[in-house]
Amino acid sequence: MELLLGKQYKVVSDERQYILQTLRVTKESKLTLVENIGKEKWVDLGYFRKLSEVLKAAGDQVVLDNKELPVIIEKLKEIQIEINKITNLLELRLLVEVEDDAN
Repeated sequence: MELLLGKQYKVVSDERQYILQTLRVTKESKLTLVENIGKEKWVDLGYFRKLSEVLKAAGDQVVLDNKELPVIIEKLKEIQIEINKITNLLELRLLVEVEDDAN
């Protein structure tokens, strides 16, 4: 499973855990290869057992990554929209499963 949370964060999962990732751009340094400078990559921020825990951590990470209040508010709104979409899909899926079981 892969869930995008706004433009900068995503959640990936396997059979055991949920992983919060952030999008980073490779910056120039002494050890960086020239061809990698400016490339985007997803970096793991944390590992969680429950979806609710990783979604809470995503909100916390937005606050840690940004210093300006308007930016924080906008990113939290983006994440909340994605969380609402996920919740609605899960509720719909559960409703379909319950109806299938009833028939």
